[in-house]
Amino acid sequence: MSRERWSLLPLAACTLLTTTLAAQGGRADTARQRHRDATRLHRAWLKENLDLDTRGAIAQYEQLRSSAPKARPERWIAIARLAELGRLGAIHPEPGTRPMQAPLEVQAALETLGQTVPWQNVLADPVAAVELPPLRPATERIMRWGRDQVGPTVDQRWLMQMRTREKSESGDNRWRNRNAAFTLLDVELEGTSERAESLRRLLFAGWRPPELDVNREQAVARARGRLGEMIESERSNRYKTRLEALQERFTKLAATDENAALELVMRLPFLAEELLLAPPADAPADAAPGEKGGKR
Repeated sequence: MSRERWSLLPLAACTLLTTTLAAQGGRADTARQRHRDATRLHRAWLKENLDLDTRGAIAQYEQLRSSAPKARPERWIAIARLAELGRLGAIHPEPGTRPMQAPLEVQAALETLGQTVPWQNVLADPVAAVELPPLRPATERIMRWGRDQVGPTVDQRWLMQMRTREKSESGDNRWRNRNAAFTLLDVELEGTSERAESLRRLLFAGWRPPELDVNREQAVARARGRLGEMIESERSNRYKTRLEALQERFTKLAATDENAALELVMRLPFLAEELLLAPPADAPADAAPGEKGGKR
């Protein structure tokens, strides 16, 4: 290599190091900015709901709206809350509720604010009965959307990592599927269908409900019986409590709508197979040791 090329190596190394440090510094700045935005939103929320300082909260929401990047969910939550407070008469004039460059999910949430709130009637006669629409429909919807933007939680990442590792020597990943299944069951029992569907795609990618080998009535009866057996044999108090909650929900649904009860079970990976499919045929009782899985 010529002397000129040797002399360029330190320069190239310094350039590469500078680029790497700049990239790392950019990621660090982004993380700090995201933390600041979340903290500011939390402070504004506390000021509004705990301190009952609506004016102070509006000022903090407005600051977040004007300074946070458009890609940050906190900005859209602040915009939604400002729009809802304006609809309640706390801001004059009422702020615009349809930003031009809002994500589609945010636009759909803000459209729920089209129905006016008769706050003047409430102030004129506080004791009169007045039918009010939902007061915070947009904020709650955008908060759910915002949670989906930040990615899976630490526990969900751990479950996903464990389920994608190679199988153990025994080929038994049953405990991993079981843990993930009960995590999903919690979300289903909460009634948050959108979050449950997102978590199902994350933890059980490519999963499909099992095909039933019996009719609806027989499937419901089989699930009811198998659920009782699982509860009776479950050793973990944590899992037993969840199974009992599933049993209560399943029984109530089946009493009025067997299809809805069956659909609930069909949305539960691992548990659906346990509850709806017939158990595999047992080996003959008189099989000799070593003959159960074939002679060696």
